[in-house]
Amino acid sequence: MGRTIIEDMIMVEVNRFMKTVQQDIENGVKEHNLIKIVNICVGSIINKMLFGYRFEGETEHEFYYLREILDNLQAHFANPLSFVMMLMENPSSVKNVPGFKQLYNGMLKDFQELKEFLDRQIAWHRKNFAVDGNPESATNFVQAFMMEMHRREQTGNVGDFTLDQLRNMCFDLWIAGQETTSSTTSFGILYLTTHPEAQKKLQDELDRLVGNERQVSLNDRPKLPFTNAVCNETQRLCNLIPQNLFHRTTKDVDINGYKIKKGTTIVPQISCVLYDDKVTPSNKNQTLEKENGFGVRPVLFKCCLERRIPVII
Repeated sequence: MGRTIIEDMIMVEVNRFMKTVQQDIENGVKEHNLIKIVNICVGSIINKMLFGYRFEGETEHEFYYLREILDNLQAHFANPLSFVMMLMENPSSVKNVPGFKQLYNGMLKDFQELKEFLDRQIAWHRKNFAVDGNPESATNFVQAFMMEMHRREQTGNVGDFTLDQLRNMCFDLWIAGQETTSSTTSFGILYLTTHPEAQKKLQDELDRLVGNERQVSLNDRPKLPFTNAVCNETQRLCNLIPQNLFHRTTKDVDINGYKIKKGTTIVPQISCVLYDDKVTPSNKNQTLEKENGFGVRPVLFKCCLERRIPVII
């Protein structure tokens, strides 16, 4: 599954988004729930990459079932008590403690339902998709993984290619991919709606390079500095995960005179840098358009600004 295949999957959902909005306009709809459309489009991209099919028609109900689980999990993790549980070596020790009991049981239920859905999908793939052959010929991630797993089983060197690992990877992609991509895309639409001057400049740039005869593609990216700037500013401003996940120092460190011992639990806060005027000058548009839309100093973000394939163009 190369970059072109993934890009094609994305553009199918971009067309679906525009077609849905256009149909609503033609039907006289005055208020548009763009977030709902974005959610199912992003979900379809993830599911197409993982399992080989989109959410449409008779499979659309699967997305709303998964979305309900993800919404519940998001609400659980927003509960301050969930952070207390994360610091515990054995969170199950508080499963009967008032206050924690409902949260623990709710998270357990949702995780179990998501696990069962993924297990059903993987079992269906094992039954209906070929596992012989080169993983490069696979039509989706699960098939590619199982092809590699089958190849390794023949040589007796399975390594990390197990069904448990496959389920965990699918789980991570759903948990980390759906909400982050949907929220970032929704923020981008909001920012462009509330900044019509930026919207016009973005449209003018796309019209000059792409025109109306074809769709924009990743190959156009080096020639679209303002479009890159809009994407990067959206990611900076939306500050998607203000409360980051817990990490642990692997060695003693000294930060501005503060000594942090090895093994200390820390919570990195990237927002401290995203909103720092020393990093992002006040005249952000000009700065971001330099270096093809990458205006944040790479010395600070050397691990964050490497080129990646965006999930939504």
